Amino acid sequence: MIRCLIIVALITSLKFSFCLWADNDINSFGGIQIIKNEKIDIFSLRKWKSSKGEILTAKLNKINFPHIHVSVDGGKELLIPISNLSPEDQNLIYSHIHQNENLTDINPQDFRVWMSNDGKALVGKIHKLEKNSFSILREDNRIVSIPKKLLTSKDQEVLRIYRSKENLLSVEDAERLLCLYKWRDKTDRFWRIQLEFLPSKSSDKRQELIVAHRPSYGGHATKVYGSWEIRKNGLLFTSVGNGGGDVLWKYPRSKSDRRVLTSEIVGLFNYFGFSLYNNLSLVPDV
Repeated sequence: MIRCLIIVALITSLKFSFCLWADNDINSFGGIQIIKNEKIDIFSLRKWKSSKGEILTAKLNKINFPHIHVSVDGGKELLIPISNLSPEDQNLIYSHIHQNENLTDINPQDFRVWMSNDGKALVGKIHKLEKNSFSILREDNRIVSIPKKLLTSKDQEVLRIYRSKENLLSVEDAERLLCLYKWRDKTDRFWRIQLEFLPSKSSDKRQELIVAHRPSYGGHATKVYGSWEIRKNGLLFTSVGNGGGDVLWKYPRSKSDRRVLTSEIVGLFNYFGFSLYNNLSLVPDV
């Protein structure tokens, strides 16, 4: 009888030990414990806490970085700096901004919300990009260095976009470059066409352009006036307003590019009744 009881006790103990192992050894299954957090609707009526610990019951209407628009009882609407919120509420707003921004609309050179893998937010713009880290210029002008591996995959993609574009000239820099020189087909005294880009506005609200042409046999240059603008498609548009003088050009886009304008129109076009082909290139007269 005693022997039977011992055997039953051993079997029961083994079963209990097996169940305990089966329930707790989840590594062999590649399992990751899911921590269920209650999803917070930041646009519902809730209690917001200030950096000084004061409580305001309000409904978030709109995020207009660096402020939020909230409405309180009585319909009064308030404009509150995000920086005046508690660290927890700031992170809540920044997490929403980060999650809902479109990667294709991000300008890596602007101030934006950066997020670490553990959910911590930091607002700033890229100051310097290194191989394994990068530094952020914060709004208070402090510079913070961050290892890339701490960032979310989305932010690491933003850094890759920045790396691919950091050598590009901004539109403003390209406009300054165009206005800095007179652009000619040749840099010696035998040039035939010259474009001079002016920063002043013309009647059609584009910048003013002066086009000079010298005949092949020499003589004085003839000038006509027109306009120019850099378009969203990345091309430079020039016109003398006579219906036959609209020309598109490729302009210097990179800091390392050769300084040259190349015409984009296939076939013939003219400013002065003479023919130019689509491979016309102009260089600055320095």
